[in-house]
Amino acid sequence: MEPARLRAASVVAALAAAVALGAGCADAPPPRPSFLLVTTSALPTASLACYGAPGGAGGAICGLGDRGARFVWAFTPSPATAPAAASLLTSQRPSEHGVHASAATFLRSGATTLASVLAREGYATAAFVAVPDVNRSRNLQQGFEVYDAPPPAGAASAAARAADAAYAWLGDRERARPFLVWVHFPSASAAGATAPPLYGLGLDDLDGYVRMLVARAQETAGEAGVGIAFAALAGADLASDGGAGGDVAPLALERVHVPLLWTPPGGVVPQVARAPVPLLDLAPTIVAAAGFSPPESFEGEGLRVGPLPPTAPRPARPLLLEDDREIGVVLSRRYYARARDGVVARTALLPDEGPPPRSSAISPNAEEVAEHEDLLRSASASAPLWRNGHSAGGERAFPPAASGTASR
Repeated sequence: MEPARLRAASVVAALAAAVALGAGCADAPPPRPSFLLVTTSALPTASLACYGAPGGAGGAICGLGDRGARFVWAFTPSPATAPAAASLLTSQRPSEHGVHASAATFLRSGATTLASVLAREGYATAAFVAVPDVNRSRNLQQGFEVYDAPPPAGAASAAARAADAAYAWLGDRERARPFLVWVHFPSASAAGATAPPLYGLGLDDLDGYVRMLVARAQETAGEAGVGIAFAALAGADLASDGGAGGDVAPLALERVHVPLLWTPPGGVVPQVARAPVPLLDLAPTIVAAAGFSPPESFEGEGLRVGPLPPTAPRPARPLLLEDDREIGVVLSRRYYARARDGVVARTALLPDEGPPPRSSAISPNAEEVAEHEDLLRSASASAPLWRNGHSAGGERAFPPAASGTASR
């Protein structure tokens, strides 16, 4: 071939390669954001400065609201750690996923979880848990490539180990893949409160771990950034006495009202959301933020957080609260809970802001009881309630409320 033709052929080949490379780049998927999910078994909302505590308590936790949203009235579906964690990961109520407070119950194999959804899309997934309630016997590890659940240990050492392991994993992982990492800590006590129980942490310790992990996640995330969520799986700890004169019922308002903060990848204008939301909404929110459609099995809705605060509120939806001994519901600003045998009933109206009101026993007025029972039925219509602490399967059992009241 003549030199001129050789040169022309070389130019054509180079142009073809450039076009192919350009086409490949155009077809490449956009970079995906990473996600850090930090939870604690229990933390009263009133412990945090952003929820009304004096001073700067929980500064790192509250700081997530500076570039995201704080949810004034977030609710756990169950104040027991294992059912709440299963609900967080599956976006299903306990009566659907089947995990109860009893250690004999566990998540069914093949369940669709937040981790399994993102793992199928190429995410690196890891969990580091510091409490035995969510160890591998509960089968919550589905979808996680790494599920670090050490043997039972003191709260302080277990929390430090989980935080250090997560910190190291974030640094050592394959940087080309976005990540989902879940770190779960023991219950935390308010700053200045009485000494925390042996299995709990001080709020300052928990806040320090959050600060450390947030900084590490932001440092190691890719160009698409990192979304960060913090939530407590219960408010006041079930094992505590609730304080002097406190309401120690399983579904007492101070037990099911929890802190929830969410910073989307890239951040948004700071927002304060006052409509009641369940923890079930967090998994579909993360999946949507990753750029995927949440699976049909997810019962929650995406949290409404965007560049600007929403202008049109969603219609109120009933949030079902479940426990072996009690059932309850939150709809709009109304809270109602009662024992499964109907002997004890409590109700409250939620304010716009501030600490939760003290729930009170309702009067034996038949109309008032019927009104609250209708509220409860509307929440449970699409799912079977538990019978004697276990799922009723395909047969729906709804124990009638007994007349009369009991003490708070």
